[in-house]
Amino acid sequence: MKGKNLFAWTAGILFLGGIQTRPPGKTKIPQKKTVWVVMSGRAAPYRKAAEALEEKLEKGGIPTRRIELQSLREVWLSPTENRPAVCVAVGTKAALRLHGGLPEDILFSFCLVSHPGALGILKGRPFLGVTTDIPLPPQVALLRKALPWIRKVGLLYSGKDKASLTLRKELRSRLPKDWVLLPVDVEEFTSRAKAIETLLALRPDLIWTFPDPAVFDLASLRALLLGALRKKTPVLGFSTPLVRSGALLGPYLDPASQGAILAEKILKKYEGGTPSAQERALFFPEHLYALNLNVASRLGIVLSHDLVKKAKVVFGSRKDGRDR
Repeated sequence: MKGKNLFAWTAGILFLGGIQTRPPGKTKIPQKKTVWVVMSGRAAPYRKAAEALEEKLEKGGIPTRRIELQSLREVWLSPTENRPAVCVAVGTKAALRLHGGLPEDILFSFCLVSHPGALGILKGRPFLGVTTDIPLPPQVALLRKALPWIRKVGLLYSGKDKASLTLRKELRSRLPKDWVLLPVDVEEFTSRAKAIETLLALRPDLIWTFPDPAVFDLASLRALLLGALRKKTPVLGFSTPLVRSGALLGPYLDPASQGAILAEKILKKYEGGTPSAQERALFFPEHLYALNLNVASRLGIVLSHDLVKKAKVVFGSRKDGRDR
């Protein structure tokens, strides 16, 4: 192992948690077509994304190896394992781990990651990824159609968290000129409940939410949805489950489509042989959305028939022949 290869191997060991080597004489020749699929967890969205990714890659003749994040170091050090040409992170935890120290000759790839720019994983090394984010312009267009009276947008953020501050800055820069952002820093209050109370007292026309772990946990999300319903303030949720739980509308995300989109991009990279690790490409999901008509009714909001018809998922109706 010489020069660049030795550097890459050493970097790999360092990121896996300790300077160790495989047993001497047992290093295998890399199988350049292998794709490792590194899981952030065992939740259903991760499994669905991984299954779709693996199925499409296997059909394209690319072998895959699924690895739990906590087992990554052990697998990497195994003398019977071939090094991959591509490492796919499914979810944010795996993406942060791989970005932080994956050897440079392996293509870093990811899916089911929200706001990768704010997380810092679009800087430094090359990447090939699919984000869960819907670009802000189509979301603003949807809100203009659904709630044309909107002018004041409320937002909870953390002034102590870099990613949260980045989200606030991005939202402020992308809002229409005739809209006003009403940001509330949760760090200025003794509890999330007080921060939510303060935000609602500002009487925003809409509260915009992001999947921001520095701001929200399950309890604070429930408190926000309940408080907003009481004040008859619509909430733009960041996921379909959040819309089901009480947000008026929000993006619809199919985890399987995340895996399938990424698999297509990886297969294209393989068309000319082994994919180069020098890639920089970020892909966005199709802009689909979910609506909650029960919430609309409680808020006294009438959504247009066209808007409801085009929604991917509608809660509180008999769309697709089922009560949702």
